[in-house]
Amino acid sequence: MECLIKPVLRALQDAGLAAVEAMPCSPMPRLKGAACAVRLLSAEGGAYQYLGIVQTPDQGAQALYGRQLHARIQIRIFSPTDTGGAGCSAAAEQVCCLLTGGIAGLSVTGFTVDACAYDAKSDCFACPVTADVSAYVYATPSADGTGFTDFTLKGTIV
Repeated sequence: MECLIKPVLRALQDAGLAAVEAMPCSPMPRLKGAACAVRLLSAEGGAYQYLGIVQTPDQGAQALYGRQLHARIQIRIFSPTDTGGAGCSAAAEQVCCLLTGGIAGLSVTGFTVDACAYDAKSDCFACPVTADVSAYVYATPSADGTGFTDFTLKGTIV
């Protein structure tokens, strides 16, 4: 489900925020400014459904399959202690504006923001933002027909 996290990382980075995929056991680096750690909390989707045939210049006619995914993504915002809770809150507000404006490839259906608070484990102020998103993922079957390849995130069709 990495295809659901990449658009969030890209959007955060394009907005000028440092953003990385959250790692379960990595040490917290010394921060100079706010940073976001993004992780997938849950994802669910139905079976791939046959959508039709697409013509590609290099491979000719190929079957296309797709499915809708619903996911919950956590964006944990960290801010160094020298900026105080205000630095963390400012970054959280920036993330909320980004989510409200939308993320390319994803439909943000809602989000919640917890309070910014000091986190002793990271020695930073932290604020978790949880977003509910949905998207369509398209895939083409492998040459031998036993699996899918070329997964493409297409966003939600309205």
